[in-house]
Amino acid sequence: TLNTAITCHKSVLGDNGPLSQLLGLINGVFSLQQRYCAAIKDWTSPMIEQLSDWEKSPFYLLNQAAPVFPNADGQDRYSAYSCLSADNYSHIILQENQSDTVHQNGFNACSDLSLFIISEDSEQALLMQLTQLSVSLAETDFKDLAKQLFSVYSTQAKQFKLVLLAESVAELDKEIRLALTGISSAFAKQSEWKTPKGSYFTAIPPENTKTAFMYPGIGATYVGLGRDLFHLFPEIYPGVLGLADDIGASLKNKLMNPRSVVALNFKQLKQLDHDLRKELANIAECGVGFACVFSKIFSEVFHVQADFAGGYSMGEISMFAALGCWQKPGLMSARLANSNTFNHRLSGELRSIRELWGLADVADGTFEQIWETYSIKGSHEQVSQAIERTDRAYITIVNTPDSLTLAGYPEDCLRVIKRLGVRAMPLHMSNAIHCEPTFNEYQNLMDLYSMDVTQRIATKMYSTSCYLPIPQHSKAIAVSIAKCLCDLVDFPRLINTLANQGANVFIEIGAGRSLSSWTDKTLKMTATTENKQAINRLSVAVNAKGTDDQLSYARAVAKLVSFGVEINLQSFFHGSIIQPVASVK
Repeated sequence: TLNTAITCHKSVLGDNGPLSQLLGLINGVFSLQQRYCAAIKDWTSPMIEQLSDWEKSPFYLLNQAAPVFPNADGQDRYSAYSCLSADNYSHIILQENQSDTVHQNGFNACSDLSLFIISEDSEQALLMQLTQLSVSLAETDFKDLAKQLFSVYSTQAKQFKLVLLAESVAELDKEIRLALTGISSAFAKQSEWKTPKGSYFTAIPPENTKTAFMYPGIGATYVGLGRDLFHLFPEIYPGVLGLADDIGASLKNKLMNPRSVVALNFKQLKQLDHDLRKELANIAECGVGFACVFSKIFSEVFHVQADFAGGYSMGEISMFAALGCWQKPGLMSARLANSNTFNHRLSGELRSIRELWGLADVADGTFEQIWETYSIKGSHEQVSQAIERTDRAYITIVNTPDSLTLAGYPEDCLRVIKRLGVRAMPLHMSNAIHCEPTFNEYQNLMDLYSMDVTQRIATKMYSTSCYLPIPQHSKAIAVSIAKCLCDLVDFPRLINTLANQGANVFIEIGAGRSLSSWTDKTLKMTATTENKQAINRLSVAVNAKGTDDQLSYARAVAKLVSFGVEINLQSFFHGSIIQPVASVK
């Protein structure tokens, strides 16, 4: 069951009489060629009296488009188009042309969302350009105007760069009016300026930029992650396919894009997110896979390479995999799927914890709440003093100088929190890592992450196991990961270490934007009179749950361009799904 997607092109394109037959065929071709399952607009459910029959069938229906990956067994994929006319009811079966080539679509260049880049060497010149842009709105096509500005920007080297985001003439006019006052304010305060839409400008771009890729932990993974990325950036498809024999399984496609006959509501999706957090092996594999996807967007589409890199918790594993340190990162999939350590000892039945605490064992698959993780306010020193010797509670991660995570036996953790007199937010993550009990699995973790490495890469990779660069050797990486997973993570120390090494652009390569927020807060809290440059550093997130992926990346690009990071923007200005036909002799 649930192996064949059904869609309805008329739900998106409308009923256009005889033309609908042609539009339906084109829609079927595009879905197969662009490698996605098309959605049924506003889909909710089949008729109630037919629901049970549908649930027994091979079919599922989506209210949001989802990516398609090759079949693990190598079989071709097919698209069947059903065409109904007054006299005939026929089917056209389309077979995919299996290849790992890039299937361009020009989506970013042709969509309404556009980037308007203005670069000049002074405040006055920028304001003059903005005024001229306002006049040009009535004279030039919206998309042509964006391309003209990009062409000028590409041929000039100016100190200051303003990037406006808009999806219509009216929206661009609004952003221009905000910028006319915002730019002057930014120069006066020597600060940045931004709008809710995502337009951005900094009046203090650094002379040189050094970029650090920051890889978030697996807890940031959520249902729906990366749904649009392969459509927005088709260039990454061949490289991603090479990461694993079954890339759909590695990216947990069926978990990220749940298959169902009915549209899942908010409560159901939230429960799926909750269930996902209990499966350490699954979210670990998925987190590593998507770290590779996010990294390839920067390396293969934007041509941005990291000078430094760091990982938050299990994000360190993502870092080594995504930056190409292992010869066969896809081997991790089978190892995680079959790992007793990840499935039963540090997660699931938590047998390592049960043995340490003298608790009775339970049957495989039994879930009992003996471990919880809480996010709380407080410094490491404050919380340490509140933990008594008999408490089964551990500080696992320091997020900022004044916030951290506390994990352990729920009742003991709540007692510590009560002593502190602070509010706590349960994270619903029953994974026992970054604490004393994890050391029982140290050798197993070493064995799990011992893999052959590739040739040395240029990026300096820093670990929270020692807050130093890790040599690209098999044993060094395995020791680093095993120690990182056993030790407390001090994220502020990692950020300050990278900043002291010269990193001034921190890009969060993965789900969510927590690392970006914590980086900003840490750098501001640790800034001193002697370290004034702490205010001139940039944190960028490229994903936010509930925010459109295209808008998230456009906002990130606006910040990077204004800050002075060299980045390839061709995909936002050039391209079309209509491709020239190769000549045939």
